[in-house]
Amino acid sequence: MSLGAKGFTLFRKVTLPMLSPAIFASAMLTFVFSFLSFSIPLILGGYKYSTIEVAIFTAIITMLDFRTGVALRLFRWGSVSPSCTYTSRASKSTRKLRSRGF
Repeated sequence: MSLGAKGFTLFRKVTLPMLSPAIFASAMLTFVFSFLSFSIPLILGGYKYSTIEVAIFTAIITMLDFRTGVALRLFRWGSVSPSCTYTSRASKSTRKLRSRGF
């Protein structure tokens, strides 16, 4: 399948073109999810019922309070990162079990 290509050339000419539709689709799904988690609560609930994304927007754009906006962003990142790490590790262990026939 690689026709003798090695290293970065193999990745650039063979692997990346095969992965590009999946990369594009996952980027679009991520964008839609992120966009909807901001706009729908803002439209339906206004500033009264805000999610953390709306609170970050309010702090930075409306009140020009960059410290609060950055602190909320770091809190959001710190709360999501462990779950992403756990999901990634669980997925790897599941693949190992499946490869062994379980």
